[in-house]
Amino acid sequence: MDEITLVADGGVPENVRALALRQLGCLSSAQLREAGVSRPAIARRRASQRWRFPTSGVVDLGANPPSILTPQLRVRRAAVIALLAFGPHAIAIGPSALALHGVQGLPSTMSPEVTVPGGGPRRDRGGVRCRECIASETVVSPDGFLTIDPIVALAQTLVQLAPREALGVLDSALHLQLLRGEGLTQVRRLTHRLRGPSRHRLPELEAVWAMADGQRASPLESWAYWDLVAAGLQPTDIQVEIRDPQRRLVARGDIGFLRRDGTWLLIELQGRRNHVDADAVIDDGERRDDVMLEEHTVLEFWAVHLGAHGRMVRRVAQHLERRP
Repeated sequence: MDEITLVADGGVPENVRALALRQLGCLSSAQLREAGVSRPAIARRRASQRWRFPTSGVVDLGANPPSILTPQLRVRRAAVIALLAFGPHAIAIGPSALALHGVQGLPSTMSPEVTVPGGGPRRDRGGVRCRECIASETVVSPDGFLTIDPIVALAQTLVQLAPREALGVLDSALHLQLLRGEGLTQVRRLTHRLRGPSRHRLPELEAVWAMADGQRASPLESWAYWDLVAAGLQPTDIQVEIRDPQRRLVARGDIGFLRRDGTWLLIELQGRRNHVDADAVIDDGERRDDVMLEEHTVLEFWAVHLGAHGRMVRRVAQHLERRP
């Protein structure tokens, strides 16, 4: 599910419900009290389990349990909860800052992270990491939340990720144009200044810097590209378009391999599907596209087909072996 709906509750003023929707279904206890919702009223809803309380001082008015939300929405919601838990001066950092700027590909298992200026380190709360304030520019996310500069947030986050995940996150930030000019170089430089156990990932990130490309529009494309390269199958290009002599679009692929005879093997990546349905559709799609294109080949894959030993890598290797 990719949107938040609220529980029906006549005891919450409409302006507060509007604020809750902007905050992905969540409000702080202080916001509720400022709107005239009393402590006893909050306690009654807690007792009746009408509202959820994801952490101390935060109320969830969402009608849908977090488990059915999309991974992207879960990460953003966790970031909002973290900010509400630590008060109006809290600033999202690391993966939480990136989530609030719309960066995709962040694992939903990552702990949300905030900092509170001026008070030194604070105790973590409800799975939220509170770090000592970092000297960096504070910016406002598109939805109005305080975050650390995305360049710093990227450096903090990438060193926590496996290279494949890091590529998806970095590509998404580039696609959103959160990095401009020397931004990528700045992120790379900052990762080498970070201290702590995460420094052991720095050698692994070398391949990520070289492979990063903002033309990839989704983490799915980034992960697929990583899997192919890791399997020794180096793509020729991305976002490939095939046009006829009249410049009409014949086919397109998120990833393309130019074969020796001048034809293309194209990979088109689709969204989430049930594994059984995806297998059936991909077979139908390959038969259809082979007939329509004659010379060029388009293969469609879904997320379930990715991975170092997944169906995508196997099928691409088979096609290139038969027709390099």
